[in-house]
Amino acid sequence: MHLPPEILDQIFQYISIGYRGQLDHWSFCLVSRSWYASAIKRLYHSPSIIGKNFDAFSRTLCPSVNASIRRTELALFVYRLDMSRLVYNGSKSLTARVLGRVKGQLEVFIAPAATFSLLAFSALAKCVNLRTLNLEYVIERIDAVLLLRTVEKLHNLHALSLRTAWAASITGSKKEDVLDFPASLRQLSITGVCEPDGEILLYGAMGRSKIHTLSIMLGGTELQALSRAVFMLNQKLKRLHLDISARTTTSDANLILLVPDLLYHCHVLEELSIPLVCFSNVFFITSGLAPDHVYNLRQLTIHQTQMEVIEPLFYSNEWEQLVANIVSGHLQYLEEVVIEDEKDVRKLKELESERPDCLGELHDALFDLKIEGSGLFLAGREYEG
Repeated sequence: MHLPPEILDQIFQYISIGYRGQLDHWSFCLVSRSWYASAIKRLYHSPSIIGKNFDAFSRTLCPSVNASIRRTELALFVYRLDMSRLVYNGSKSLTARVLGRVKGQLEVFIAPAATFSLLAFSALAKCVNLRTLNLEYVIERIDAVLLLRTVEKLHNLHALSLRTAWAASITGSKKEDVLDFPASLRQLSITGVCEPDGEILLYGAMGRSKIHTLSIMLGGTELQALSRAVFMLNQKLKRLHLDISARTTTSDANLILLVPDLLYHCHVLEELSIPLVCFSNVFFITSGLAPDHVYNLRQLTIHQTQMEVIEPLFYSNEWEQLVANIVSGHLQYLEEVVIEDEKDVRKLKELESERPDCLGELHDALFDLKIEGSGLFLAGREYEG
């Protein structure tokens, strides 16, 4: 029985994309020519690449120049290339060659840890349709100037994730050079430690961008440069996730004081996720706050950090201030308070012996705002009193 290609395309959409779905699509390619024509596009759309199949994948897309093999057009079907599960498979030059072959339609690229290097940036700059670039697994130092010069050419880039120790500049670059993220960039995630000069370049570009979602890990970073960049985003930033590296100590007063300043100046901020160590009585500034000042915050999430010792813990006066700000109208748009970690939930339960029904007061204050779907969520479960 012959099925039109349109019908086959609809049927194959119900097959998941992943390792198991990849096996199914490969089997469909063997049925007939018409099935091959429909299934091959799904097979290469988002290939599941692991160590044992990377050699075959790379040989197909990048045959040896000495082999009498005609160049394949299969690379044009690749829209998402995830190489994060590769460790020492292939080489830096092979990664650059693969990226160069799939650049035509590639929209999502997740770089490998050990085989992504400066060699790949030339091919990366030609991925004009790229929307998501994830470099958080990369081990090798990447120059901040080279990174910015590359991504500013990616005019469709929407999300960028970085993790490495950024060098200050490359040979021949000038400190006065102004480098920017592409105008399309909306989401940025930065973890790891940056050298001061490279950090200033990175945060300077961040401040001039149109980013509305920012995720960043603090610790060993230039807090002043970060503060300046975030304040420049204060009319744009809607979602902010802060974390702290294991090397950070709780005695760092600048770190604790950073949060209330960010909350106060980011006027359109709707979602804030902070580590437990930042949840202190300086989080909500009441002294000197105008009676009619209203935070735009919709969701507050408190999460654990990489730090081995977590201080300060929850105290009753902190919850009193949180409830007071909701009741007074400073947080009248707040819909959800989320405590992610089970250990933190147990500490909150212990706090109730010091201040009975502290969780109930917070839950009632949120309920009184009469926002549909609002509530207090503890480790994934809604608090019911």
